[in-house]
Amino acid sequence: MGLHTEKLVRAGADVTTIDISQTSVDATARRMEIKGLKADVRRMDAEILEFPDESFDFVWSWGVIHHSAMTGRIVRQIHRVLKAGGESWVMVYNLEGMPAYITMARRYMTGFWRGRSLDECLWRDTDGFTARYYSKDQLGDLFNIFFGKVSVESFGQDADAAPLPRQLRPIVLNLMGAARASRIGNKRGGFLFVTASKQAHDKN
Repeated sequence: MGLHTEKLVRAGADVTTIDISQTSVDATARRMEIKGLKADVRRMDAEILEFPDESFDFVWSWGVIHHSAMTGRIVRQIHRVLKAGGESWVMVYNLEGMPAYITMARRYMTGFWRGRSLDECLWRDTDGFTARYYSKDQLGDLFNIFFGKVSVESFGQDADAAPLPRQLRPIVLNLMGAARASRIGNKRGGFLFVTASKQAHDKN
């Protein structure tokens, strides 16, 4: 709905933002208008980016590309539109994170007998159709096909450090201490964050 677009613009970036949903495009454009900010907001499919090669210095994606059945196609497009030396920062869901394990424990056994795959159980418990989950190795391997320099880290939230009801969570987090809670939350986190740099010698 334009929150990340707003933050990037306020940070001084010249932003072109895309979404496949016209509703989201309209909401983002309206957000920019209300707040007096400028961004180039377009409806576009990330699998077929309508930009020339080497158009951007930086590509940001938060919880988007794992909703595509052709994630590799999107990564190829990101690499294509980046300038040499440019970076892409991307978040996807972590297969080895706390939310995935909770879903497996809660839904997979019953889903198995109904003929549902593990992938189907996972995406039914998230925010959209075909939300794929990746391990660190899988995500790193996917980006390494195109990018010469790739780093993947897991990170999380308070709920990943203490997967308890909201009333109890602050008490347990306080007992754990901020540093330990952050360390455990990031280790068990539901998100993977990849940083990929385009090198001049990368394969297209």
